Amino acid sequence: MDRFALLARALRRHPLIGALFLGAAALALALGLSLVLAPSAPPGAIQGWMTPGYVVRAYGVERAALAALLDAAPGDLRGLTLAQIAQGSGRPEADLIAAIEALRVAAQMGAGE
Repeated sequence: MDRFALLARALRRHPLIGALFLGAAALALALGLSLVLAPSAPPGAIQGWMTPGYVVRAYGVERAALAALLDAAPGDLRGLTLAQIAQGSGRPEADLIAAIEALRVAAQMGAGE
């Protein structure tokens, strides 16, 4: 007896289990397709909890330009949040975020977005 015949016989004997399996497979396929095909949401406003590395990746800001704005070498601020960097430099957090936001806008205009 081949495998398809065994599967058909099992489905005839246990139709509820077969229906549940097919439903689960269809649901997994639908969720997988929606995950792959869904557009990614643009990141929101820059916030103090973000790290410089996150800002570089999420907003397309050049690493060297951000490091120059923060008065540090690109790797020196690893793991620090923007709020911690602002506090350490004596700058108000809002001013630092506004300067990074201006850098982000300039980067987007340069990229033609």
